[in-house]
Amino acid sequence: MLTQDDMTLVGDYFSRRAMVVKGVDLDISHWEPPDVSADGLARLYVNQCFLHKVRVNSGVLRFVKTIDDIEDREGVEVWDLTGVYLGRNGVAPLVPLWESMPRLARLLLGRSGLDSHSVAAMVRYLKKPSCPLVTLDLSENDRINASAGRLIDSLLLTNTHLAHINLDGTNIPPNFLEKITKKLARRGGGVSIPVQCKEPENMQVMIRR
Repeated sequence: MLTQDDMTLVGDYFSRRAMVVKGVDLDISHWEPPDVSADGLARLYVNQCFLHKVRVNSGVLRFVKTIDDIEDREGVEVWDLTGVYLGRNGVAPLVPLWESMPRLARLLLGRSGLDSHSVAAMVRYLKKPSCPLVTLDLSENDRINASAGRLIDSLLLTNTHLAHINLDGTNIPPNFLEKITKKLARRGGGVSIPVQCKEPENMQVMIRR
């Protein structure tokens, strides 16, 4: 059952009897929160899902629990969620988790059902000076379009770390792809060749030893 702390945390998103998640009423009198420890990334992810009013993604939760089991959690360099469906609203709850990863260099989100709204949430993270990301894979997300291309092009004016972006299979127009390619080329990077897609069960976590 929900504890008083849980109720306080999600605050305004709960009514007295139910919460609304993407238009679905859930009776919280019989609702059990996911089994996560009191601290760690898994708990942070679940809390962020409540705050953003999106369902907890079981694939993401399983992946994040894997990271929680790593002794040197801050040493994680690669998040590979290729093929895990995040959809339009699934990125925002992940941003605080990425912000806690000081060595995160590669973020692989190919074939994840992302759109330009998802990219906008991601760009807010990528704009931060502390963001260490070097490689970003957004491939095979065909709802990523011109507005995302404009955001990425603008981002590269201030983000000096990002060097490789995979935009294969998106619907970003050629004029934006050309601008992005030129900016990355100046820093020795480029629009990457397609990253091989993997099924969710092959998600990878890589850490520096």
